[in-house]
Amino acid sequence: MPIVNIPFEEESYQKLSTQQTSIQNFISLLIYKNNDVFPAIERILREYHFNDGGSPYIEGFEITNAEYQPDTRKGRIWLKYRIDYYFGCEDRSAGTTFNEGYNFEIDPDASILKLYFPEPVQRDTLDEF
Repeated sequence: MPIVNIPFEEESYQKLSTQQTSIQNFISLLIYKNNDVFPAIERILREYHFNDGGSPYIEGFEITNAEYQPDTRKGRIWLKYRIDYYFGCEDRSAGTTFNEGYNFEIDPDASILKLYFPEPVQRDTLDEF
């Protein structure tokens, strides 16, 4: 299971804990503030579509919703993204938009938000025989 570990500052977590910011804003700031996180998430989302045919391409994604349970420090976010496929020099297929949910967990002691992604389905031709 791919996990993206996103560091955060104590001050940001305190704003979340005291309800000065929403969980959706908290996570958005973490993703867009850290230069390594956004491309890592894009890469994982693209991996889900490698077996669809063509070369998958994502221009970006947005957080459309988020839920958080402070007592368990666990929650779920929904990412909306559009995937397009390239088949050669100029051949491109119309894309499909997805809005998928992913679980996360906040570890305030380590100042890390762990975003969990399920393993991409890998199909092997040997499985067909």
